[in-house]
Amino acid sequence: MRHYTEKRALSNLRAVAKSLLLATGLMCTSPASGEEAAAHHNGHARAQAVFQVAVRSDYKETNEHVERQRALVLATHVRRTSTARPSSAGLVLEYSVVDAGPDTLLLGGMFTHKRGKWAAAASPFYKGTPRTRTGQWYGWGNLRRQVAKRHSLGLEVLEPIGTNKPAKWLLGYSGTISESVSVSLAVGAELGDRADRVARGSVVWRPRGSRR
Repeated sequence: MRHYTEKRALSNLRAVAKSLLLATGLMCTSPASGEEAAAHHNGHARAQAVFQVAVRSDYKETNEHVERQRALVLATHVRRTSTARPSSAGLVLEYSVVDAGPDTLLLGGMFTHKRGKWAAAASPFYKGTPRTRTGQWYGWGNLRRQVAKRHSLGLEVLEPIGTNKPAKWLLGYSGTISESVSVSLAVGAELGDRADRVARGSVVWRPRGSRR
């Protein structure tokens, strides 16, 4: 019975991964119609889908012991944008293939606001492990400022909702290498009964034509 349950869970994970890959193909091969382009040009809101693949490494130092977790992250962002409004809202779906642990699935909302060189984002999301059917609600926020054409600095906070688990604060750098590739580095602390140092590095690839 246990073998059957594990096999079924693995099948569900593969189905999710295939769905994300299918969404990638649809986003890359479906150009906007002339009416959609005209509406966007006139300032009306239109739907925008962004797909990205990221390789991410997370580090945590606890009592002089460093833990490292690597993951391949497939993400889809769907939102409504408008040239006439600085704010937008949408949905985010992420599936992470974790190197030293169970794979995770994330689903949440995404709210952004831009003003000049400043950009703010917030997301309430649910992150769970499909294999064990367990999960947790989180709140995430980010405040970022562009310091050069392809470079920005920001402050990020991540906190579990409705628990006494520690919050995580990070100071980060984001840089755009090309139209499709970007990198980010962040360092900070996880604040609980004690402050554990944390760090994160990632390389992100987006299909050409799928811009944030």
